[in-house]
Amino acid sequence: MKIVAALAVLACAGAAVAGPIQSGNSGAGSASIGVARAVLWNQNTTNFNGVVDQDFPDFATYSAGMVDDFSTGGQTWNVNRVTTYYTQGIGIWPAGNISAQLSLYTKSGSSPTGADLVGNLGSVSATLVNLSGAWALVADTSGVGALQGINGDFWVGLTPTLAFGSYGQEFHLLSGVATNGAGSAVRNVGGSFGFGSDWYDAGSLGGQPEADMLFTLEGDVVPAPGAAALLALGGIFAGRRRR
Repeated sequence: MKIVAALAVLACAGAAVAGPIQSGNSGAGSASIGVARAVLWNQNTTNFNGVVDQDFPDFATYSAGMVDDFSTGGQTWNVNRVTTYYTQGIGIWPAGNISAQLSLYTKSGSSPTGADLVGNLGSVSATLVNLSGAWALVADTSGVGALQGINGDFWVGLTPTLAFGSYGQEFHLLSGVATNGAGSAVRNVGGSFGFGSDWYDAGSLGGQPEADMLFTLEGDVVPAPGAAALLALGGIFAGRRRR
């Protein structure tokens, strides 16, 4: 698999850390990455192209976050887990618990709008899971109020917080199938990557204009009020039959 180098200089004996220099990478082939249970929304087929999506505490002006759009399709959802997917083997990311920046924006156009920065819901606990060829970044969002009882069209993002000097850089994988809704968007508020400081078409940085990013949403569908009432009545009648 051909991968464009993501690192300028990695921290090693006698070497200086220059910082991230690439905003995207290109790969070859395709794969579907582990489907979770209780899936509400799943985009998990990649061709291994990727885009910068990492919060760099040691190079803040390079910190960038990706988001992609989804729709509840008229239903009301409780989103209890968000998973995003990354390349593996370019940096030296650690398996296990880390922090991540969680984003959610109401969708009203072809890219997010408003003054909120990436990570507008703040830092959350997350886990990096080794998928043997890719990384999954998983966050339990069952306690995040903004993701409970949602209905409509939104942008969501989950960006790992990992210092470049310690862990290098990986890239958020792009979808290898047709774009679903709008493409993904990326924002580098510090402007160090050279594509501006506002939202930008993320796929263009990975050689796939208007491509989606890989992510999975898990949770449950909240029954409509009428359906909930019917379920309650069904329980009452069932109880009467048993007497």
